[in-house]
Amino acid sequence: MNFDNLQEYIKEEVRCDHVVTTEVKKLWAAQMSCAKEFQRICKKHNIKYFADGGTLIGAIRHKGFIPWDDDMDVAMLEEDYEKFCKIAPTEIQEPFFFQHYETQEGFGPAMARIRRKDTTACTQFEYDTYTEEYNCGVFLDVFPYTYVPNSRIGVALKKMQRMVWVAAVTGYETLRKIKRDGTSKGVPFKKKVCVWIWRFLSVFISHKALCKKYLKACSANKKTDRVTNVPFAGYRENKFIPTSCFEQTIEVPFEDMTIMVPWKYHEVLTAFYGNYMEFVKGTQMHTMAVFDAEVPYTEKLKDHYEECAKRKAKK
Repeated sequence: MNFDNLQEYIKEEVRCDHVVTTEVKKLWAAQMSCAKEFQRICKKHNIKYFADGGTLIGAIRHKGFIPWDDDMDVAMLEEDYEKFCKIAPTEIQEPFFFQHYETQEGFGPAMARIRRKDTTACTQFEYDTYTEEYNCGVFLDVFPYTYVPNSRIGVALKKMQRMVWVAAVTGYETLRKIKRDGTSKGVPFKKKVCVWIWRFLSVFISHKALCKKYLKACSANKKTDRVTNVPFAGYRENKFIPTSCFEQTIEVPFEDMTIMVPWKYHEVLTAFYGNYMEFVKGTQMHTMAVFDAEVPYTEKLKDHYEECAKRKAKK
């Protein structure tokens, strides 16, 4: 994994009264290998990024992962994100894969991922939705921070636009699960409405076009004085951050590597989390349904995919 003293690193240990198992340590090591590939591309092409979410808290508070966290997040201002997404497909090297709506059928528009093909890290959503052609290797999340309109009216209009495309994206993803399972039984009524919306729109646009429209609805489509992670988290006004907080980045330690953080990280973390130095468990946005840093997802999930196919055949 291009990791200094891996066998020593993956030993089980207690951090902040929390047991970090060898299996989780291996997952972290694989995630950091994805991060190092990401950093290589960014450095080569002079693309600015910064740690985000729990990874930013971990970098500042723990100089590494939050002990009970299971993923790694980075982000970019939207112009850097767009540049990265154009370059990454041709720059990325084996065993890594750049997962994006342009490179992976069915992948959503809210983020991109660097995944490692020779490993397994399947979130519960992915486990419940996708089939074997979908890459479920260990991943690094890459988020775009989009510009937010400076006026209340502009924000209100963008919120309404985004609501329409959120419904369509939800409909697409729900329909994909229905087709995989061969039934809509158990699907909530609201999601069925979203499926109807997507069925109508799909007459006119492709999934890739849907993703582009979604991202366009998430942004002011020009530089403004504030940004936030609209594509993933929506328009939450208390999470709007001054663009100036991200104008520069600084390098800080993170486990056996270093990572870039916003130069005004305190302002960013306070806006998102309040007292970010306080330990809070159980707040992850997603959890891993299955992970294994040493077995490819094509092997690890083989029985699951076969079971899904059998259930569909019985419908």
